[in-house]
Amino acid sequence: MKITFAESAKADIIAFLVDEDGDLPKAAAGLDESAGGLLSEAMQGSRFNGKKDQQAFIVLPKGSEARRVVLIGAGKTDKRDARVLEGVGANLFKSHATSGFKSLAIHAASADDAARMALGAKLASYRFDNYFTKLKDDQKPSLESVTFIVEDVPGAETAFVPLNAGGEGTKLARDLVNMPPNDLYPASFAEKCRELGQYGV
Repeated sequence: MKITFAESAKADIIAFLVDEDGDLPKAAAGLDESAGGLLSEAMQGSRFNGKKDQQAFIVLPKGSEARRVVLIGAGKTDKRDARVLEGVGANLFKSHATSGFKSLAIHAASADDAARMALGAKLASYRFDNYFTKLKDDQKPSLESVTFIVEDVPGAETAFVPLNAGGEGTKLARDLVNMPPNDLYPASFAEKCRELGQYGV
């Protein structure tokens, strides 16, 4: 799964974070207007109020710049820390990983927010299905890319570098835990440890 940062992006699914008991984000105003107010209606005509991890799905009219819009609750602003943002990124990925759509764009308020959500999406994309050879098509992930839309693209990319490294380390640890003993035994484990030498381990 490819993670990128950009000032704008086209995607099958576009996601916006909504504060608890807050209004529709300004970043969604243009899309809401072009869609005839569907985003506003989704907030006003449902029980969606921006509580953490709550989601509202909007099917956009034919000819729109995207196929779907997702409003995801980001909870109260004074409680929104790194873990909350990682959870938002993870939940968005998990919710749409096997949706049949290939691309997801998530609007972020800042470079740090984008980097943290990217880490959550990266960790959520982990799969260990090396030994599952008969998965049906609807069981396989369709989501190929996640783009984080943010004003400070260089800042987001810089902030994501150490987080991405930690994410790769986590995925390696998960692989080692999941591998069966006929594939991971003392000699093969030692060999994998030697490969980490290129990173200074």
